[in-house]
Amino acid sequence: MLRVVIDTNILISGIIQKRGSPYKVVRLWEEEAIVLVTSQSMVMEAEKVLNYPKIKKKYRLNEDLIRQTILNLLRYSVLT
Repeated sequence: MLRVVIDTNILISGIIQKRGSPYKVVRLWEEEAIVLVTSQSMVMEAEKVLNYPKIKKKYRLNEDLIRQTILNLLRYSVLT
């Protein structure tokens, strides 16, 4: 299976916008078509950005969705 390292900006874009290449990459990961390789610092950065009030409001993100996203990153990606 293909192992993929993506930038945090691509990850965040793929999570909050349901279109475009970043979204396609996130969907491939969710469908287990690729293995996402990440790091603890990237997961922490993603959590920080997803919790920005402006981002939460604009993309209608709630605490449960953010928490589940971070748990999925920790559980279903390869941490280096």
